[in-house]
Amino acid sequence: MRIISLLPSGTEVVAALGLAQHMVARSHACDYPKEIVHLPPCTIPARGASGVDLPASGQARCKEQRALSVFQVDWGLLQGLKPTHVVTQTLCRQCAVTADEVRDALREDLRAGVELICFESLSLDGVVAEIEMAGRSLGCAERGEALAQQMRARLLRSRDRESVRPPEAKPRVACLDWLEPLMVAGNWMPEMVRLAGGRPAGGGDGVHSGWMQWEELAAADPDVIVAMPCGFSLEQSRDALHKVARRPQWQQLRAVREGRVYAADGSQFFNRPGPRLVDSLEILEQILGTSEGGQRHQGIHWLHLPATAA
Repeated sequence: MRIISLLPSGTEVVAALGLAQHMVARSHACDYPKEIVHLPPCTIPARGASGVDLPASGQARCKEQRALSVFQVDWGLLQGLKPTHVVTQTLCRQCAVTADEVRDALREDLRAGVELICFESLSLDGVVAEIEMAGRSLGCAERGEALAQQMRARLLRSRDRESVRPPEAKPRVACLDWLEPLMVAGNWMPEMVRLAGGRPAGGGDGVHSGWMQWEELAAADPDVIVAMPCGFSLEQSRDALHKVARRPQWQQLRAVREGRVYAADGSQFFNRPGPRLVDSLEILEQILGTSEGGQRHQGIHWLHLPATAA
């Protein structure tokens, strides 16, 4: 078996299933677990996306590469590695190579038996079901079922706990996927907020994250703001909050005035629909004070920015 993953969360799924040793390549964004970072990347950021220019060798092979929205994919390298499975997604052209792009580029390879494993769910239960599906596709159905059951059990504990708490005890929580301009987190995040003991202030279940005006954020009047910009590390999220704090509209928000603003690692956790979504839930529970465990993620994967700092 020879697996190429073009999706960070897909790489995490493959590794969690115990198949990291069967991976032969990854995307440039696949950085977890550490055992896969030595693999050759099949993608790099395209010019204009992050200021990275294509190397001369890549320019020379332009017929083997295709420019996507924010990625350059070396299809020649990908095909030359002779994968048996390619992991990709349909969620977002900005986040990873999409299934349609892979199908277009590898049409003959797919006909010859290369299997495409596609992640596309926008809900927590859907993500877990797709992990189970990946186990079947990769020939380790029992491991996939076991991993899925572990995740379901963890989600169920939070559901049971929060089902008995009165609504008035739950703070309004705004999870922000982007800050300039504002984007409120959708997909699985509203459900995760409820599981963690809050009420989502914006965003819809199972729908993509959407842009938000400052007036809309003020009208939502969140008690808590958690910044988890897509693709941002904890430090980048913190820095983005410091920049947006210069806006007069920011200072007027209840969460800011009351010192309930938090930065989180959106890249490694909340934005990756894979096995670590249960860790993302734990982080959110720690932020909201509903965690039944310790604070092992604080200062590492999330930070509290008091009113004076924000």
